[in-house]
Amino acid sequence: MFLGPGCSSLGYGAMEELGPFRVASDGRTLYRNKYAWNNVANVLFLESPVGVGFSYSNNTIDYIVTGDKQTALDNYAFLIGNGAINDLTDDKGMHDYFWSHALIPDEIIDTIHNNCYPPHTTEQYDLCHKAKKVAWGLVGAIDENFDPCSDSYVQNYLNLPEVQTALHANVTGLKYPWSACSSTNQWTDSVDTLPLFTELMNASLRVWMYNGDVDGRVPVTSTRYSLKELKLPVATKWYPWAFSEEVGGYAFAYQGNLTFATIRGAGHEVPSYQPGRALAYIKHFLSGTSLPIFHVDAYENE
Repeated sequence: MFLGPGCSSLGYGAMEELGPFRVASDGRTLYRNKYAWNNVANVLFLESPVGVGFSYSNNTIDYIVTGDKQTALDNYAFLIGNGAINDLTDDKGMHDYFWSHALIPDEIIDTIHNNCYPPHTTEQYDLCHKAKKVAWGLVGAIDENFDPCSDSYVQNYLNLPEVQTALHANVTGLKYPWSACSSTNQWTDSVDTLPLFTELMNASLRVWMYNGDVDGRVPVTSTRYSLKELKLPVATKWYPWAFSEEVGGYAFAYQGNLTFATIRGAGHEVPSYQPGRALAYIKHFLSGTSLPIFHVDAYENE
């Protein structure tokens, strides 16, 4: 299952990342994605919560009271997670990523470290807020999308009347055009999903996570800080994994059947930036096989 939440899994997931078709630059036609994940698995794209994409409700309150908890309730038995795991570690990892990539200066990251995280999260709110505002002002000028116009292609396509008719979408005649992310609802909570990892592993389920290593929105630093909170012993040490006779990324595994991997050269929408590496990753997950080791010595000796 591919789930936003908060932004469209149809627009982003299906049309820009891992679905069978991509929208051409004319915003009116499609072309096939040879790296589509439905070539190796059945994929369900779900718009959530209410108000995202073509999803809607007849109850006004559904647009006001929404968030991670309501999304989980709406999806009943589905257990869904994504790169955003824990607010505190995600936030710290994101700002550390900004600093490590020379996007923000020393004085801003120092102010954030000294005023935004325990034990200074309450009394130093103003200093924290101002520093983060400066950080986002500096980073916000950068469009990290693999194609800065891709969102426009998809938005134009999904607002075509003939496309909506073919999809049996917008049958109620929504008063606003389709857009990738919702501005009609108010997010009211964010759930810490770390306990879910423990629950899944206790049920003997395999848990794999991945990050694009140049993703600035949910960066590798955030995920690694979050996973470290689980305090699990390492089962397989950090190693480069191989794809097409080159390094596809890096991986390691914790005891308890939890594997983490990076996808080299990928941003936030991993299958868009590195479709071949992303497809190889999901194939190994589906087959239950470890990511293959890239043997550096073999190439150094050639």
